[in-house]
Amino acid sequence: MCGIAGYVDALNGVNSTILEKMNNIASYRGPDDEGYVLGGQCIAPLFLKGEDTVSSSETNAYSLLEDLEESEQYSIGFAHRRLSILDVSAAGHQPMVDEKTGCMVTYNGELYNYVEIRHELKLLGYTFTSESDTEVLLKSYLEWGYECVQHFNGMWSFAIWDPRTSVVFCSRDRLGAKPFHWWSDYRHIFCFGSELKQVCASGLFKRDLNITYLASNVVFGLSDYNDETLIKEVKALEPGCNLFFHVEEQKISKIVVNRYWDLDTAENFNLTEESCIHTVKEEIQRSCAWRMRSDVPVGIMLSGGLDSSCLVSMISSIVENDDSAYTLSTFSTSYKGDAEADEERFARLVNEAKHCDGHVLSPQPTTEDIGKRFSDLVWHTEGRCGITQLAGFMLAEQIRDLGYKVVINGQCGDETMLGYERYYAFLLKDQVKRRGLREGYNQFKLSAENSRLTLKGLLGFVVYFNFPFVRIARQVLRAKKFCSRNVLKGLNLSLLKQLMFPNSLGDLSYIELRKTQLTHIVRADDRTYMAASLESRIPFMDYQYVEKAVKMPAVYKIQKGWTKYLLRKAFEEDLPSEVIWRKNKMGFQGQRNKWLDMLPASFLKELFDNPRSKNVFDIGKIKKTLKRNKHAQEVETFIWVELFMRLFDVSYKQ
Repeated sequence: MCGIAGYVDALNGVNSTILEKMNNIASYRGPDDEGYVLGGQCIAPLFLKGEDTVSSSETNAYSLLEDLEESEQYSIGFAHRRLSILDVSAAGHQPMVDEKTGCMVTYNGELYNYVEIRHELKLLGYTFTSESDTEVLLKSYLEWGYECVQHFNGMWSFAIWDPRTSVVFCSRDRLGAKPFHWWSDYRHIFCFGSELKQVCASGLFKRDLNITYLASNVVFGLSDYNDETLIKEVKALEPGCNLFFHVEEQKISKIVVNRYWDLDTAENFNLTEESCIHTVKEEIQRSCAWRMRSDVPVGIMLSGGLDSSCLVSMISSIVENDDSAYTLSTFSTSYKGDAEADEERFARLVNEAKHCDGHVLSPQPTTEDIGKRFSDLVWHTEGRCGITQLAGFMLAEQIRDLGYKVVINGQCGDETMLGYERYYAFLLKDQVKRRGLREGYNQFKLSAENSRLTLKGLLGFVVYFNFPFVRIARQVLRAKKFCSRNVLKGLNLSLLKQLMFPNSLGDLSYIELRKTQLTHIVRADDRTYMAASLESRIPFMDYQYVEKAVKMPAVYKIQKGWTKYLLRKAFEEDLPSEVIWRKNKMGFQGQRNKWLDMLPASFLKELFDNPRSKNVFDIGKIKKTLKRNKHAQEVETFIWVELFMRLFDVSYKQ
């Protein structure tokens, strides 16, 4: 798990100062090692090192970056910050180069099936000098070319320079667990980085606010869709996509992005409930076993909710079957006296049942540091966020300080097993279409009984999510109270309607897994943990599990009003009933209202004084709202947008 960066200048050659700045602005992604390599046409790769490059017999021979005389011979520059997880020796140093072909790679992520691929490549005649999955990735490319990604199960973003074809080949994993941002002038220059800030650090372009994208963030809470970012010209490579371009004759050719994987969410009604339960457990077992592959200790995030509890149960059984003396460490949060944010009782039940070493932590900002912490949160998440995310942000720091580098968490359990209450609205509509009003009404009553929603609340969900004009009118009316006309005019309603109003539950599953919900979650997940130099692994995001889970009929996933019914049944005998049949969910959320109250008046005043977002918001109205209600959503929205524009030096003029 690492951070990557790259800089291509086909006309003038690589400026090593720019490359180093792009790499080190996200040094927290890889504090264990730093590396650089320059390449070009008809020239041998040149290895460089920085201040954090590990000392070894190999790297001692490298040139210091600061000593390099700029040369137009080197048109390609790759950089890397390493968090050592697999083969923690210097043999896993990146960027990595194949001696025979000169192909070089910088890679962020984990190939969970690297053991199986390595064995396959050995049978094909390949030899290996390290135990790292990076070498497996590079030699997979040498054997299978661009099709190598079809062999991978894992999370990744990487770039490969192939001097044999003069092609730069970039890729992002199927579901987007690892980020990849890029910018180009489409003539001579291309730069990329794991994070948005790395691309910005190149200083190669003007940072203008993408008002259309921001409008969808602010008005409808939609972010991380398509290839857009909050900065106009910077793109995000979409999940499941590859990117290619040639570097030749002092220019880069047309940049091509193509999708190498997609998801079929059509239900398979030939599946039985029993077979689905068996598949769920079998696939989760395989996924967890692969994600326990590590040369450093692995911890597990245990909120006490269903998803994380099932993972703890499965991993504890895997460890027991390995006859290991290894005791699982879990990490939970507790906010005593706050019933809306304290799940310690449920986490304790799981730890006791599975004999885990449970760590209960209470991440809590102070009045003195909460302003800086919120600013740091915006800096790291690089987009739409809320103050409750400070809980995960601070928890990650505490886990790191306990000596861990890898954690497993339960993200994507809701998206694959229909765990959110909004799914009721679409399931009920489908039930009425297929089985009539009587069956729809029966399901409606059961849904209210076996969830945290009242009948009135459930009816509100049905109306809100099934009638576009209601949802649009409500959100636009709310936005008019604090947004400028520029924001409202910037809305691309035709696109947003496609994202917000699917025709069926299957379409909703596709959109949430491929377009909106999961893409937003994994941005926050990656940035939260990497800010603390932690690797996050997500078993429910295993693409093979996802492909099978989405084909399972929705009537099995939400049954008798119970969401995630298949998951509950799969682990019913392994976990306490209080955990399996919980109706509410919390996750690692903090104390929103309390923390907003803690923001110092001086911090807020400084944001309102000469705000950069004055053409985005009606600042006067937000000030009035702040006096009446510090907890108002528009206040929190203003804070993160204003902080983003300042921290990333972004401009917006009418």
